[in-house]
Amino acid sequence: MIVELNADERTRHEPIRVSVQNDVVMLAGRVRTPAARDAAAGIVRAIPAANDVCVALSVRTRALARHDRDDFVQIVAGLEPPAPRRRRRPSRMLALVNVAVLILVWLVLPVLTVIVGLPALPMLIAALMVTTGVIYTRPG
Repeated sequence: MIVELNADERTRHEPIRVSVQNDVVMLAGRVRTPAARDAAAGIVRAIPAANDVCVALSVRTRALARHDRDDFVQIVAGLEPPAPRRRRRPSRMLALVNVAVLILVWLVLPVLTVIVGLPALPMLIAALMVTTGVIYTRPG
């Protein structure tokens, strides 16, 4: 196998590691071009003693960018999850309104409690509910 890879002009100068385990030939390394990767895989597959071939050769990024994606990469690309959606950040005006509402609630409710004579516990619960509603509300 190594002799055949060294004999071929396309793979002669590529750093390809060849190992065999349980009748499976494994090719590993980082080659310069997709053509070198395909040539190495074809050479090893043509050898009768190679029952199965595992091609773990990667192509350098610049060479891969110039080359069309192979079938496997295209299939896997269809299986990738969609990119997460970015959450929109609330505007400054909305943030100021939220702060104003919280200040108003925490200043007005105690005064109303004293002036009107409402029970303090329900007013405190109402203030806490408004606060959590403002904090956890996400603009849509």
